[in-house]
Amino acid sequence: MRELTLFPGQPMRIYRVPPVVLENPDKWCVQVKKNGHRAIVRCPAVGKVNIFSRHGDLLTAAGRAANGWCWLCDIFDSPFVLDGELLGPRQAGSSGLTLCVWDAILLGGASLLNVPYLERWGLLGETVLQGNLDNNIFHNSGGSPMLVCAETMPVEAWDGLWRGITDPDGPDEGLVLKRKDMPLAWHPRPGVEDPNQLKLRRKG
Repeated sequence: MRELTLFPGQPMRIYRVPPVVLENPDKWCVQVKKNGHRAIVRCPAVGKVNIFSRHGDLLTAAGRAANGWCWLCDIFDSPFVLDGELLGPRQAGSSGLTLCVWDAILLGGASLLNVPYLERWGLLGETVLQGNLDNNIFHNSGGSPMLVCAETMPVEAWDGLWRGITDPDGPDEGLVLKRKDMPLAWHPRPGVEDPNQLKLRRKG
């Protein structure tokens, strides 16, 4: 499946929110950008889970999870491909690692590449919530990794969120604005900028 070889588009750096975003709130949403490691999760089959950086390298930080990452197969039907951020104790406020996910292009072998982003995020969130209720495997102690789904909010919330990010080296480093009404593209190579994702950060 080609979804297992693709990389998510990278947000374009912005220094202020463009008028086109604010004038079309029905087309955009906003998420808080955590200060962690971009994590592309690929699972071709049950028990085979690898986490890659945005450059395509195996993510070294992911290896610190005491229990590995195969437990994700208890939540997501394989094969699956997720996009998110790997957070350490300082960013996540826990004693272990937390995987914060915000996109999925493959769930249970079904491709979501052509599905609008907000719908993809909704399917992802429903799966995470269902897994949390049924499996009781998410922990906040003992070094066990956690899984959360990034909160997606109406773009009108951006100003209040931005004012709340005061420490550029803290757990929240900025905002990402995303087109919610169309699929966000994934590519055969890493590092492709996506004009439908805009990143506003407190520092460069």
